Amino acid sequence: MLLMLIKAMYSLVLPPACFALLFAAAAVWLFVRSRRVKTALAVAAATVLFWLSGTPLVGSTLMRSLEQRYAPPTGTTGADCIVLLTGGATLGTPNIGGELGHVSSSTAGRLVTAARLARDTGLPLIVSGGQVFAASANEAEAVRRELLGLGIPDRQIRLERTSRNTEENAANTARLMRANGFTRPLLVTSAWHMPRALALFSREGVAAVPVPTDYAADGSLSPTPLLFMMTPSGMEMTGTALKEYLGLLVIQLRR
Repeated sequence: MLLMLIKAMYSLVLPPACFALLFAAAAVWLFVRSRRVKTALAVAAATVLFWLSGTPLVGSTLMRSLEQRYAPPTGTTGADCIVLLTGGATLGTPNIGGELGHVSSSTAGRLVTAARLARDTGLPLIVSGGQVFAASANEAEAVRRELLGLGIPDRQIRLERTSRNTEENAANTARLMRANGFTRPLLVTSAWHMPRALALFSREGVAAVPVPTDYAADGSLSPTPLLFMMTPSGMEMTGTALKEYLGLLVIQLRR
């Protein structure tokens, strides 16, 4: 109980919850002191919506609606290669062995799954991801270094170094697959990213086998008051899920 109370207090004094509390105070002031009832109600409604969007309850529910669409395969299901979609890498941050640069947490989660598949199946591993921003690293190159460090032989790794988003991942990887005679990849990416990634690969004529990983939401929501507390992680999950749904909508509109 004490631990839950401490976590709740941290949530209240840190962004974004502290801003929601300020908005709530502004709504009360508008209602009590200024008598601007309609404005106060509008601010209050916006505050409630803002608060709910940042709760683990809403964020996890939205994330699970994406993450539970596909289950990891029980075998290779006829696949002839592995495709790993990267999800970010830093440039210039110190790494072990005097190296510079790190893969992001999402990329790291995907990388571990792809490395296990590469080790267990011996299939060629295509890493797709380029340098998205001037201040970020080339993601395929950063992942290759980590794969080599995990014992995956260089001869098994193929790099697609130019993609800046998922649409380019699909198009550029499809061309690389065709050039190497591959037709059916095990597609490794975050579970919440998988629906959009599959849709874009399908548009390129690639029948990929989904291998979801890097789950953001728990498999079940345990009833606890913290589910209704506004948290940075809750807000991040909501934002990520809404971005994926927006991307899926754009794919549908462009068909």
